[in-house]
Amino acid sequence: MVAVYCECPHLRERLRPPLSGVEVAWTETWDDFMAVWSRAEAGVYCTPDYTSDDSVRLRKVVGVSVGGPSCVVVTPLSLGRLQLLREMDRCWFQVVWAEEVGDRLLVGLQRAGWHKDPLRMLANRILAGTKPRPQVEKALRIACGLDRPKNPPPPPSPNVKWLARQVYVEPDTLRRYWRADLPIRCGPKEFLGWAVLLWAVPQRRTKSWDRICSEGQFRRRMLERLARRKLGCTLGAAARDPERVTSAFAAWVAERSDASATRQGGS
Repeated sequence: MVAVYCECPHLRERLRPPLSGVEVAWTETWDDFMAVWSRAEAGVYCTPDYTSDDSVRLRKVVGVSVGGPSCVVVTPLSLGRLQLLREMDRCWFQVVWAEEVGDRLLVGLQRAGWHKDPLRMLANRILAGTKPRPQVEKALRIACGLDRPKNPPPPPSPNVKWLARQVYVEPDTLRRYWRADLPIRCGPKEFLGWAVLLWAVPQRRTKSWDRICSEGQFRRRMLERLARRKLGCTLGAAARDPERVTSAFAAWVAERSDASATRQGGS
């Protein structure tokens, strides 16, 4: 579902044709938009005159959780608006100028959608808002595949010991730094478990489990255990419904990055 905020009738009519095949929650007030925002996969923030006040609003929305929905900003092109939007953290949103909304809106939504590449999006959001120690930043980039080609997606790091060796620290040191520096309450082992599922389950469309395990250097028994623990289902059920993994991951990130939640973490 896409949440759309647009008070301008003229711009709202421009948005309707490209969104005709999408489940949309149309809102004309900020309160209504916020009421549906947390349940959306992505949002569209449309205004005929983007100002610094809009930037303040958007920062409040997208800064709630590193796992929350992303947003597409739609506004007419101008030099002033371009300068304002350049100051925003672009890993949180896409910009589509109102003049090209018919051709570009769906492209912007696809790029913004959390479900398209959740690990990379999460890492980019974390690094945009925090400055972890170099060892932690490098470990996060490795775990999320930020510095490797996206197609085909690389296998995740197999375990914490291997990841710690890549950043030249002891495993216990990496665990301590990770929990202290990152705005998501978990240890690297728990995070890597999600990375394994997010990589392995979509691979099942074209590969056998034996080949997937061989490429990722892990055992099928481990995959089955992760599916039961994190998804509450069998590995076969997860393979039949890959979106179940990304949805569960998004819910987990939202819970672990919620400042009001009780701190807890894995090893």
